[in-house]
Amino acid sequence: MAVEKHIDEDIDFDAGGFAEIDAEGRLTLPASLRDTFGLHTGSVVACFSTSGGIMLLPSDRDLVGFMEQGSRMLEDAGITTQDFLDNLPKVREEVMIETYGEEFVRELDRRYGHLIGTEIRSSDGE
Repeated sequence: MAVEKHIDEDIDFDAGGFAEIDAEGRLTLPASLRDTFGLHTGSVVACFSTSGGIMLLPSDRDLVGFMEQGSRMLEDAGITTQDFLDNLPKVREEVMIETYGEEFVRELDRRYGHLIGTEIRSSDGE
């Protein structure tokens, strides 16, 4: 089934949260994300492996539109796709620290960083 939202509508960039994978490997997305992207029972979501993470994208007719819009935005900003991808780990780290605090992020890294080969840098450059 198709996503009911369109790329020209407002997107709630605060939508999100955490999810747990059950014994059957199912992941329940937070309602705020499902609502933002018009996902419902039967919606298909594409899953991609990224550097140290997983990207989920609605996989339907709007996906092409999202990708084209993203490409245009990058091009307009003078950023290559590779530059964008290369910068994602640093930006993700900065957002995590800003959102959750350096102490919390360091504890996550201490406990789980070895699983994905990450190393969080401190704000003072250590």
